[in-house]
Amino acid sequence: MALCASVSSTLSVYLWRVLTLDDMTSGPMPLADHIATVSAFLNDYRKEPNKRDEFSKKFNCYLLSTCWKKISRRITCWQSMGFIQFLAECQPQKLQISWTTWVQFRKTEPKPGPGDKTLMRFLQACEKVNGLIKSLVLDHIPGTFSENSPFQIEKLLLISRSNPLAFFSKETIMEFHGLVTAAFIGFARAFIKVKAEYLKLVRMDYQALEI
Repeated sequence: MALCASVSSTLSVYLWRVLTLDDMTSGPMPLADHIATVSAFLNDYRKEPNKRDEFSKKFNCYLLSTCWKKISRRITCWQSMGFIQFLAECQPQKLQISWTTWVQFRKTEPKPGPGDKTLMRFLQACEKVNGLIKSLVLDHIPGTFSENSPFQIEKLLLISRSNPLAFFSKETIMEFHGLVTAAFIGFARAFIKVKAEYLKLVRMDYQALEI
């Protein structure tokens, strides 16, 4: 398995190459190279708005290729697992109380920002691909959450199309909470799979050396 680390036309040959198993086992890259990568990405992202999606995908690939071990350790540590379990078991009544307390403290209803609008567009795009919502969200809704309050992703999708201002509101708090919980669980499962596949590659590499 090779993970692409090409990020920008301004990078050195070192940063253009494809990360191999040897690269993934050699530890962190030099700080100077990492700084050069991040700087090049930010410069290209600013200079060429029409290619931002392309640059973002390449940069995400680079980050996952070089940082996956640390991410895997953090998302599967007991603190993270405890936090995810807390989210999965949170009762609807507590969420409603938390919402009321938050609004009273802020003295205003929340308004969607740039990140919320990006999330809405992402969900709408996923809706157009058959099975994508299921694999990204519904497959990761915990059973405890479903028992407390059935998760209705359709409700969140409908609101994101008809009334963006109500995307995160008192009426959608359960759906939004379910989306966040599913995102954490799906993220953890993805990196558990990455680690498992990596260990398979390591075993295959060692077996090849023995032969």
